Amino acid sequence: MSKTDDEANLVWNRAAMKHRGPAPRVGDESLSAVLLVHGLVMNGGVFHAVGSVTAEELRANCARYRFFGFE
Repeated sequence: MSKTDDEANLVWNRAAMKHRGPAPRVGDESLSAVLLVHGLVMNGGVFHAVGSVTAEELRANCARYRFFGFE
C-alpha cells in the first residue's frame, strides 16, 4: 500500500468507524455526514433517508457534498 492509500484509510476510519475521532477536521466531519445519509439512502431509499434526518442535518449533508465538489 502506498502512503496515499494509508492516509486515505486513516481518514476513512476516522469518519466512518471512529465517529470522526477526538479532533475531527473539516474533511472528517464532511465524510461522516455524507456517509450517514448515504447509508440511509442505500438501506431504505431516498424517502427513508429524508424522513430519518432533521431538516438541519439534511441541509448540512448537502453542504458536505459541495465540500467534495458534488454540486
